[in-house]
Amino acid sequence: MALILLSAGVGAFLGTSLLTTRLVVDAQAATRAMQAAGGRLEQLRALALTAPMHCAALSDGADSTADGIRVAWRVRALGQLSEVTVVVAQPSRLARGTDSVTALLRCP
Repeated sequence: MALILLSAGVGAFLGTSLLTTRLVVDAQAATRAMQAAGGRLEQLRALALTAPMHCAALSDGADSTADGIRVAWRVRALGQLSEVTVVVAQPSRLARGTDSVTALLRCP
C-alpha cells in the first residue's frame, strides 16, 4: 500500500515539474519575441527622427530572427504622427503564438 502511495506522489511530482518546465520555456519564447518587437520599434523610431526624410522614410516590412521569430510591421501616416504596429510570431509547441505592440511616433 505504501508503495502505491509513493508511486502516485512521485508521478504527481513529475507531472507538475514537466508543466512548470513547459511554462518557463513558453515564457522565455514570449520574452524573446517582445524583445524583437521592441528592437524593431526602436529602429523605426530612430529612422523617423533621421533627416531629411523623417517619417516619410518609414514603410511596411517584415523580417525574421535567427531563432525563428517572425517580425512584421505596418506604418500608417496620421498627419504629424505615424502609427506603427509591430507584430511578432514565435514558434511554440502547438502553434505559432503572436503578440503585437502599437506606438505613435511624432514626425518632426
